[in-house]
Order: sequence, then structure tokens, then C-alpha cells
Amino acid sequence: MRFLFQPIYQPKTNATVYYEVLSQVESQSGDQYSSEDFFANIDNEFIKLLSICQLNYVANLEALAAPVSINIPLSTLLDAHFIQQLVDFSCLPYAIEITMIDTNCESSLLQKHIKQLKEAGIMIWLDDYHRDLAEANDTLGVIPWDFIKIDKTFLHHYQDIDSLRALAFTLSPFAEMGLIFEGIETSFENDLIAGVKALAQGYYFSFPKRWDDIENKTQKSSNEKLIQNQTHHTQWDITLQQAEHDETQSHCFH
Repeated sequence: MRFLFQPIYQPKTNATVYYEVLSQVESQSGDQYSSEDFFANIDNEFIKLLSICQLNYVANLEALAAPVSINIPLSTLLDAHFIQQLVDFSCLPYAIEITMIDTNCESSLLQKHIKQLKEAGIMIWLDDYHRDLAEANDTLGVIPWDFIKIDKTFLHHYQDIDSLRALAFTLSPFAEMGLIFEGIETSFENDLIAGVKALAQGYYFSFPKRWDDIENKTQKSSNEKLIQNQTHHTQWDITLQQAEHDETQSHCFH
């Protein structure tokens, strides 16, 4: 198993704001398994262990460019020991994406643990929101979500700015920091999301990548900018030298 990172970005500026940490499951021979099939058949204990491994991995990265998010079902937050493990990583800027509402969201123990996480500076996001999911709707106003991530199927059915604005208006009271639209695959969808001042995630901007690949791309981009700046300064110096030469020639002529 290896960890991949997919950017969550600002569609107006293309600036990466967060990275979602994803797990790619591989056999010993290097064959890739379907992540959906794999995670559908594992229990919460494995998911908790995996999430701690992800945070450990992130903690050892030398240059974390943006906060990260990890994925767990809501019921894992009933475990006091697991909550303490998550709090122990609060020195990292990170968010918890709740992928499944599989316990009573009004549970006093759950509310206590969510408060503990948020007081430690850990963000809580609702993942894959769809208006027809009663379990997700039941959490609105009960769990203090920082972001709500809109399931990619929404854009399959609604591709007009009025529908997006109506959704944003409805959900904004329940998402302190706003919305994130998933499944952005075209420039048209990117521009739509920019129009409602939300964040975006999808293949249009970037596929999930290994951190080494992201670092290499970032370094390459920095080097290209450095070369451009050096070229600009060189051209400016040549222009100044030419101007000084012309002025000298003019004085000589007079």
C-alpha cells in the first residue's frame, strides 16, 4: 500500500489549499486493487490503524505545502483511545473527512469527542454530500462541519450557476468554511465552481500523485520561475547598458 495526494484547490487562482491523502492498494507483484472494493471489506480497526499510518507519513514529510485531509467513518470517533491518537497529531495542520454516517450523530460521547478534536485545531469535514442522503442531512446543524464536500454526482445533473448558488445558499449555514466540489473534470465545471466562491477537486486540476512527484513538480516550477526572473533581469541589464551606451555616444557626437 502506498499513499497518494490529490490537491483541493482554489479554482480562480489554481492555488492548492489542501491535499487529500488517499491509499493505493497493491499486491506484492505490483498489481493495483480497486480501492473501493478493498475498503468495503475492511473493519474500523484497520481504518483507524491506516489513518494513523497516514498521519505518521505526513508528519515525516520535509516540506508539507498545505494541510491534508484523511478519511474515516463517523463511528470511529466513538473510540476515546483513537481520539487521543488523533489529538497527538494536532501539531500537523489536518482535517478529518467523514465518509460514512454510521452512528447516531447526536450521541453525547460523539459530540464530546468532536469538541475535543476541534479544540485541538483539527477540522471536521462532511465527505460526499448528496441531498438525497438522509443520514447526511441529519447531521446538518448537529455536527459543526468546517467544510462540506459535494459529491461528484451533483455536477452530473446540474451544470448551471443558479443550481450551484442555491445549493451553496442552503448549506452555507452548516459549513463554517464553505463547500468543496468534487469531480471537477472540465474547464467549464472549474469556472462554475469559481462563480460560487467554493473550492474544487478533480482530475481537471490533478490526478492523485505520490508526494515525490508533487515535490519534483513544485521544484521544477520554482526553477523555471527562477530562470525566467534571471532572464528578465539579464534582459533589463542589457537594455540599461544599451541606453548608457547610446547616451555616451550622444554626448560624444555633441
